[in-house]
Amino acid sequence: MNWKIEPHEIQNLFLDSKNIRIPIKLEAQNALIQDLFANEEAFDIAKSIALYGLFPDELPIAVKEKNKLLILEGNRRLAALKALFNPEIVPAFKGKLKALKKQKITKIKVVLAPSRDKALTLLANKHTVNLRRP
Repeated sequence: MNWKIEPHEIQNLFLDSKNIRIPIKLEAQNALIQDLFANEEAFDIAKSIALYGLFPDELPIAVKEKNKLLILEGNRRLAALKALFNPEIVPAFKGKLKALKKQKITKIKVVLAPSRDKALTLLANKHTVNLRRP
């Protein structure tokens, strides 16, 4: 597997509306971000990023579709980064986000998958065969 790793502006990365963790079928990015904050603990990710930064060994996995880079793995991280940069997009968490001491991260490295199918095969293995020890 020889997938490219490239830096990209977070504003040019998009949440994947087909992600099974996101039960709503909306294309609107702000709605997806709000859902991840309300139902998938994206605020906890934002707090961790504010305290410790991004973990360099866990890069989001993206695929290019319709001239957009969609994040297939790392949607909560991307939602957290977008909300840290602009807390106004998550009104229910705006105050908590503004209270976090943070650096504004505008660019992150992402792994570019050659196709959605190849990425989903990798992700299925990653999430069903966990050989990491706690």
